[in-house]
Amino acid sequence: MAFQLKGLRWWIIGLIGLATIINYIDRSAINIMWPYIYKEFGIADADNKNALAIITTFFMVTYAIGQMVTGKMMDSIGTRIGMVVSISAWSVSIALHAFAKSI
Repeated sequence: MAFQLKGLRWWIIGLIGLATIINYIDRSAINIMWPYIYKEFGIADADNKNALAIITTFFMVTYAIGQMVTGKMMDSIGTRIGMVVSISAWSVSIALHAFAKSI
């Protein structure tokens, strides 16, 4: 006997929307927190904008590469498993930021 959740399609759409919002917050968090972050890492005031530019550039390049890899993965394993893998990998990568000691 299988359990049927009424409106499953809307639950899935809601969860994807929530994942998108969390993803957006993750991507903009460094710019909001930067005035506090650079001091903690010992970056000089004169170098702080340069350091943020380097971090943002590396993020955008790796994000673009990740989009290509994820697209190929979604094509090969499907979107259902692909979303699980993508969200899990993104969560692990964000958690690893806690261990950063320098740029």
